[in-house]
Amino acid sequence: MVYTLLMLANPILFSSFFIVYLSNHLSWFQGFDFWQQAIFFGCAVVTMTFAFTPSTLVCLVSGYLWGLSSLPWLIVSYIMASAIGFEIPQRMDRGRLSRSLHAIPKVAGFIDQVNDQSFWWILFTRILPTLPFAVMNVVFSILQVNRRNYYLAGIIGMLPRTIMAVWAGAQGDAFIHNEFIYRKEVWLPVVGLAILLLIRYIWVKFWR
Repeated sequence: MVYTLLMLANPILFSSFFIVYLSNHLSWFQGFDFWQQAIFFGCAVVTMTFAFTPSTLVCLVSGYLWGLSSLPWLIVSYIMASAIGFEIPQRMDRGRLSRSLHAIPKVAGFIDQVNDQSFWWILFTRILPTLPFAVMNVVFSILQVNRRNYYLAGIIGMLPRTIMAVWAGAQGDAFIHNEFIYRKEVWLPVVGLAILLLIRYIWVKFWR
């Protein structure tokens, strides 16, 4: 029970500390050169992998600090964090938990369904920012989904939410000065998000 509470509180505490530190050293972060940014995103790989910071928070902060130029860094960081979060549990577990779950008929049926449509499950869990990045890495690892689908669908799925989060972060000054709603470029991401949610609804309703 204590361990579970710590796991739930850990991202909140660490992220809160990071935001406070960031706000007190904002100009220093914004002045990062190439190698300093490499170190920053290297640390982000670790914190995202082990659920110290939500991936969306990393995107928002990166967008605020460096704008769209942070996208290449984030894509590489996501891929590395996804790989670590997938490969380590799989090598540690070696399929033991998956075999135990398959012994339960109802659970086995669900796992088989996920594996049969693993590309789409992974794609939509990556698109939706409400599902914890680090947790889903471990879940897909334990379920032993197709490795090719995991990486391919994961990269495709995380691009829309990453771009939108970075863009939102880059509009930070507009948020602060209450100018956000008057900008024409606000509506394109909103429409894009609505389309993604509509696709998700249609998939759940008719093809799941």
